Amino acid sequence: MKIYKIFFSKFILICFFLMFIVITIFGITLIVDQALDLNLFGSDQPLWPMLIFWLFAIIGFWYLPDISPPLEIRISDDNRIEFRGFRKTTVLFPQDIRSLKGHLYIMQGIITLKHSKGDIHLFLPTDNFHEFVIFLKNSNPNIEISGC
Repeated sequence: MKIYKIFFSKFILICFFLMFIVITIFGITLIVDQALDLNLFGSDQPLWPMLIFWLFAIIGFWYLPDISPPLEIRISDDNRIEFRGFRKTTVLFPQDIRSLKGHLYIMQGIITLKHSKGDIHLFLPTDNFHEFVIFLKNSNPNIEISGC
């Protein structure tokens, strides 16, 4: 089994978790305020619209694929590729992958991997990413590669 680690700065990881903690505490405070009619936010108006916004933020955090990118790529002996993230693992075979396209955003390289089930966004730098690209190209010559 071959493992490729994707490096994130500690600042990005801390911001990621702090964002979730702050949104969660804010939502719980809203629920308690509305349920017990404590008026913690200084408004006589019901705060249900804010509570609905909070609910969508939490759902987006857990279900939007771009919010939880893979941290590790594992290739097993049977050529199964696992993209392991914080909250989900996507398993593909090289034949499922259609393209790899590199993009440069603000000081961060991002590779978009398109496959038969959707897209995966990989952040750079990654250990020996060139080996992974060569493996994909050898396993599936039809993969379109650009900007990598």
